[in-house]
Amino acid sequence: MTAHLFLMECITNMHVGSGDVNYNIIDNEVEKDPVLCDVPVIHASGVKGALKEHCEARWGKTDTKIIKIFGDKDNPGQYNFFSAGLIARPLRVSNGNRPYVLTTAVDILKHFTTVLAGVGIKKYNFPGIKEFNDNKFHVSVDAVKNVEGKEAETLAQAFPALTTLLGAEYAILDSLRNYDLPVLARNVLDDKGISQNIWYEEIVPHKSRFWFIVLAPDNDPCFQTFKTEITQNGPVQFGGNASIGYGFTAISEV
Repeated sequence: MTAHLFLMECITNMHVGSGDVNYNIIDNEVEKDPVLCDVPVIHASGVKGALKEHCEARWGKTDTKIIKIFGDKDNPGQYNFFSAGLIARPLRVSNGNRPYVLTTAVDILKHFTTVLAGVGIKKYNFPGIKEFNDNKFHVSVDAVKNVEGKEAETLAQAFPALTTLLGAEYAILDSLRNYDLPVLARNVLDDKGISQNIWYEEIVPHKSRFWFIVLAPDNDPCFQTFKTEITQNGPVQFGGNASIGYGFTAISEV
């Protein structure tokens, strides 16, 4: 099997619900990684389901490639799909010449490199990343002086692997768990337009980036067709509320 790394950028806000019953002020929370705590994740079943639905819409449900890649009730698919983990999300620049900066964290990058190494992808490494444990934002651009009300320092070294994943402008923090995801108010109206219920929904903001791995059989001729379908014939939609524009993403192979 060959491991392929994909990057997913949120074109619109996303809500992949956790399905948990809770009594917090937030009624609908997004899925979170059980180890990295407050870091959003799309579980593997959700990744496989969204990609399958996208391919079925293009190829048809009975296409032999669908059965080979994803399987059916009688046969398991030949591809393996990993969960999609957040690698960066936008945080507000409070002193600088741009509205936001894509921000990643030390614990996220450690998890990223560990998983990749486990499937044989070892070219992504971040030397010196452990040093960013001072609760400051370390940014790749001089023009950003303050993020989310906290001091930002310009990086003393370049991280080419991060540039590949996030572009030239990014920030590194020790952890994102102290920065809550946005919460939107939703409302239910009756036939007369009168409010019947209001609830609060957590979202992953647009511009956020996720990564996931697909294991495919070595030299499988179907893979190129599959990759083209999800990277060039998008967008691919994840999670709920598609009718109001949630969850639309652009996928690329790294």
